[in-house]
Amino acid sequence: MLLGDLHQGDFLSAHRLCSTYPEVNSTDRQDYHANTDNYYEKIDIKPGLTPITEANAMAIANPPPTLEQLQQQGEREKQYRMSQASSAITPLQYAVDLNMATDTEKAALTTWKRYCVLLNRVDCSTAPDIAWPEQPIRPLFIW
Repeated sequence: MLLGDLHQGDFLSAHRLCSTYPEVNSTDRQDYHANTDNYYEKIDIKPGLTPITEANAMAIANPPPTLEQLQQQGEREKQYRMSQASSAITPLQYAVDLNMATDTEKAALTTWKRYCVLLNRVDCSTAPDIAWPEQPIRPLFIW
């Protein structure tokens, strides 16, 4: 039976293989494949091929990111954080510019601007160990 022969409702389940077929020796279990909930067959491994676990296959298919990729992710994160800060600063700055800001809003504006300065100084070349400044609590505006 091939994987394409599965019908709707058929599931592959290693747990069921272990619990439904206890007569399969645990050391040989890697040589068995669950085709459906009720059918298991021995896999013939072609000469020259080595059986690997699903975890090993995933590691091969999805290698860890390179240093350059981590640095690029850091730059994207930095841009995202700067965008978030800008959206917090804009209404606070408007309130200050129009002499409508409360003392709390003025303090929040200073805190967010300080955060932007620290964020701008972040060195993404240190990825994956980037030291991010702590983001201020975003103000809630009720108009």
